[in-house]
Amino acid sequence: MIFHQLLGISKKDFFNTHWEKDLFFSSTSIQLERVSTPLYEWPHNKLKEIMEQGVLWASKNSQTVDNKFFLDDTVEGMSLVEKLLCIHDDGFTVYIKSIEKFFPEVRKIVADLETELYPMKVQFNLFMTPGGNVGLNPHFDCHDVLVWQLSGEKEWSFWKAHTQAMTDHTPSASDVKKTASIISSQQPIVSKKISANEIFYMPRGVIHAPKAISYSSHISIWLQAPLIESLPKEGTNESQVNQDNFKYF
Repeated sequence: MIFHQLLGISKKDFFNTHWEKDLFFSSTSIQLERVSTPLYEWPHNKLKEIMEQGVLWASKNSQTVDNKFFLDDTVEGMSLVEKLLCIHDDGFTVYIKSIEKFFPEVRKIVADLETELYPMKVQFNLFMTPGGNVGLNPHFDCHDVLVWQLSGEKEWSFWKAHTQAMTDHTPSASDVKKTASIISSQQPIVSKKISANEIFYMPRGVIHAPKAISYSSHISIWLQAPLIESLPKEGTNESQVNQDNFKYF
């Protein structure tokens, strides 16, 4: 089963022991050789295809350049790909949303995972960061995440979640403010170096901050469960329901 291959743990044990509870670190037996190569080695026609579909952006210390920058033709003498590689060389993390759309081997893994984890939706997002750089400053996600290190090394720091009661797919302004306060006043609860072929699970809401040690490629796997906090309990008007009522095995 693909879940066990990916995480080295059975689906039942994972959901009984770790789901929505704690960080879980493991290693994977799956290889993605084409996707794990540095951006500089990707075929230019593949990069152009991705950029023209508008699913790519770049970020350094949370300063973001979106796909419109690359499609802007006011920079004379530079192609789409040349602009991308130039900004990447300047330390910007390149983020490609839904990388499964462009590689059949990744698309197969996504399809198999969604079959095993129904009713979850699964999305693979690729991050490529030059060594010594930070793409995104400390933040949290509103969905559970698996982080699969394809190549290189990253140092990850984690702070305890201050909320898991999400009713949207992006943090609210008050949650962002609370996160900043925690980062400035508290030390991480865990700091860990993640190397190639290692993978970890991070419950939604966990504040995290990655920094590339060497050139790094990792896939962030969004496990998008129904936003059950926004669903009423059967026969009541309450807005909160227990995550334990939802089983994925």
